[in-house]
Amino acid sequence: MSGSVSQADVEQLVLEAVEGLFTAEKLAEVGGSLTALDVSSLYFMKILDAVERRFRVVIEPTVDPSRFETVRGIHEFILEQQLV
Repeated sequence: MSGSVSQADVEQLVLEAVEGLFTAEKLAEVGGSLTALDVSSLYFMKILDAVERRFRVVIEPTVDPSRFETVRGIHEFILEQQLV
């Protein structure tokens, strides 16, 4: 994906990956926290897979998983990886 990735882009991708598990409004209510919404490990894997595919980044197993607990954290990770 070329150009800058916005946090809204990441939020939309998360919503697509969780297949209706929660709404954008519910995600906003919890400040973008996926852990506050009790997202299962299966959905976390779907989200991370979608992030890698859409934004063409690689998530190494050594990356601290807490980085992906929020939409903001995912967004920051993507931006960092695109600078490399």
